[in-house]
Amino acid sequence: MASKANSTYLTMKKCKFEAPQNLPIQEILNDFGIKIEYDDEYKIWKYTDGHKKSLNDTPIYQREDKADLSWRRSIINSILQDIPIPDLYYRIVNGIIYVYELVDGGHRVRTVGMFVLDKFSLPKNYKVTIEGKVYDCSSRYFSECHEKVQQKILRSNWTIQKFTSDTWTASKMFKLINDGNETSAQEERQAIHTELARVIRELARGLEDSNNQHGIFKNELVDFKRGNMDWDDALAKCALFESKQECKSIVKNELDSFYVNSDYFKEVSFKESFISNLDD
Repeated sequence: MASKANSTYLTMKKCKFEAPQNLPIQEILNDFGIKIEYDDEYKIWKYTDGHKKSLNDTPIYQREDKADLSWRRSIINSILQDIPIPDLYYRIVNGIIYVYELVDGGHRVRTVGMFVLDKFSLPKNYKVTIEGKVYDCSSRYFSECHEKVQQKILRSNWTIQKFTSDTWTASKMFKLINDGNETSAQEERQAIHTELARVIRELARGLEDSNNQHGIFKNELVDFKRGNMDWDDALAKCALFESKQECKSIVKNELDSFYVNSDYFKEVSFKESFISNLDD
């Protein structure tokens, strides 16, 4: 009989991979909803966002993007210097909205997108050599860089690993790819697809729609860190206590079982009263 620990290991039965693909960054940005358009007013071609996306870069198990400017600049520099970038991992979902879910590589894709959209510039005294010629890109935004520099970025290839799996397996893949960095119990609960899990995610952080986030969480609370999912954890415990006040525990196994109870909302209709208590 397999041990409990072994049962959590990833297998090729749980993850089915396709052959790796090398795609130019420009094509990846297209999937990300960033495309080039002609500006009639200024008579120039420029990149704009807000287009239809086939790539979901914020699946529910992902950590929030906390990359700083120095790190983002280092990604752009790595592309310009031909320094290999780790593979991107796409989970194939073929959903109504998205075709792919970006399991790993979201920070990198968002960073290039931000640079192409002129959200940040390269550092001072920055020069790059392309095909033997030196280009001065000091403090320049993407639109201010020489066309050779722009094309160097857009035509560089990144390797894409595409696979199919369930959401739980994708969250485990995320953990594995990220150098084995431990995911908290609440981060693993984030990957659960039940109505209860969705309500807690939306009230705590408004992932699907920022308007769903409850006002109490709009600003940082003392000793509560959004990135650590402290808000979600506290909400889940409150929900468990309100629905099962006779329970002996509101942590660990009891909370895990509560999260995966797909019949919860059929048994207890507490959503409105729960939100009302938050309002109070």
